[in-house]
Amino acid sequence: MEPVKDTVKIDRCIGKETSQILIEGDIIVPDVKPDMENVLQSDESVFIESFDIVNGRISFKGKLNIELIYVSKSGEKPVHSIDFSTPINDFITIDGIEKEMLCNVNCEIENIDYKLINDRKVSFRAVLNVLGNVFSSEEENIVIDVEGIPENQMIKNNFKINEIVLKKADRFIIREEIHIPSGKPDISEIVQCAANISNKDVKAADGKIAISGELMISASYKSDMSDSVIEFIENEIPFNGMVEASNVKEGMFADAVVYVQDKYIKICPDSDGEDRIIEIEISVGVFVDVCYEKELQVLEDAYCTDKNLTASEKIIEYPSFLCRNKSQFPIKEVISLSDDFPEILQVFKISGKQHLDEQKILDDKIVVEGIIAVDILYIASDDETPIHCYNTIIPYRQTIETKGTRENKPFDCDIKVNLDRISLSMLSNREIEVKCMLNFYVCINEKKTINLIEDICFTDFDKNFFDRFPSMTVYVVKPGDTLWKIAKRFNTTIEDIVMINEIEDPDKIYPGEKFLILKRIPLAQ
Repeated sequence: MEPVKDTVKIDRCIGKETSQILIEGDIIVPDVKPDMENVLQSDESVFIESFDIVNGRISFKGKLNIELIYVSKSGEKPVHSIDFSTPINDFITIDGIEKEMLCNVNCEIENIDYKLINDRKVSFRAVLNVLGNVFSSEEENIVIDVEGIPENQMIKNNFKINEIVLKKADRFIIREEIHIPSGKPDISEIVQCAANISNKDVKAADGKIAISGELMISASYKSDMSDSVIEFIENEIPFNGMVEASNVKEGMFADAVVYVQDKYIKICPDSDGEDRIIEIEISVGVFVDVCYEKELQVLEDAYCTDKNLTASEKIIEYPSFLCRNKSQFPIKEVISLSDDFPEILQVFKISGKQHLDEQKILDDKIVVEGIIAVDILYIASDDETPIHCYNTIIPYRQTIETKGTRENKPFDCDIKVNLDRISLSMLSNREIEVKCMLNFYVCINEKKTINLIEDICFTDFDKNFFDRFPSMTVYVVKPGDTLWKIAKRFNTTIEDIVMINEIEDPDKIYPGEKFLILKRIPLAQ
């Protein structure tokens, strides 16, 4: 009799750590731009380009990108923009981590403040929240079977475990030409061009991860007709990207953080020689995460009527997939301008960013709360200051179905929220209705424990072992009993108990039933 062994890979979260980093600096107005009177609007983005475990800590590099729209001091007060980028190079310390472990780093902007130093310089102070996660993959040797023991003297159990296949950072390029619609003037200068990812879809295929979605482009520009009038256009660019991954198979679960890393914009002439084309090249960064649910059969318990069986056991904790949910929620809110803002003549741009503030796991659902920070850039009925930016926030609270979750139980909950679309309708010159679409991506793993058998050894029974069993026993079934447990207790077999007691269904026995059990002695004894 020999134990049959196999190895199982257990992925464990070694540690999580949240840190805040402060980035300060100055933004200088380029020589080709006019002096600045005030900052009208800002748009910020942050991303992590690379990370690695070095000397017991996660080192990471990235960028903070800032785009400022400002009103100049010239007579007509035209609007101009400044693009600025500063590097991020920092680390997070997590105890007990080693070079060969897997890690990832997420970063978001907690707060950013601007201060106008003079008409050529703006200082900024940004607080970034950084979250680092470290995972290890450990192989456990376990017993899955025993040769030489009948199947009905073993209990085997199936369990499902999540196995990490890939964590990889990559990038791909999107190139497109945006043509100015007829009825709008030619381009003189691009004031601002924003690019956002929408309708993201990630699928695992053999040897690759396919990523698709839409790139939402919103651009504002000035024409030769009037330096003070801002034109605004929007465009949707569908895209398909791919990340090579030789160990990925179709059917595995793949997710990805997809973001705009860099953008390059150029004004180009059309076939008539007029500047009516915006040539755009977007560098899209991705961080892919691939796993799959592996089902294993392991030996839970066993006994032998001819030998003394001793099992070495170990309790392990492992992640088990519970549920995934992708859902959309529309949000509507009527916004009224405060009294210190002039009336709206025309809105030419609305933008927003969502912030997830709180999540609470309840029975079969998760409640999330957050805000959408909204910027409304509009032309006002104010000759002195014709362009204004109105800032406000829209709170949201949504309930997401997560079948199987329970309040006050430990779960690993990964929630990603994306502001997919934002638009508005004018209700009056002081009221607008804002419409948003939020996408929620939820993945929940349950923390479970299982008792695994690491090894089994066999020895001869002590010569007095069988003396403790009477020749005949009348056993009264107790709650929780099974024929397998009774047979193991009395060192007999299920077949013997069934035959002697003429049991019709071995799977159905009830507390209070009485079974006759005869002493079983191996021939060698």
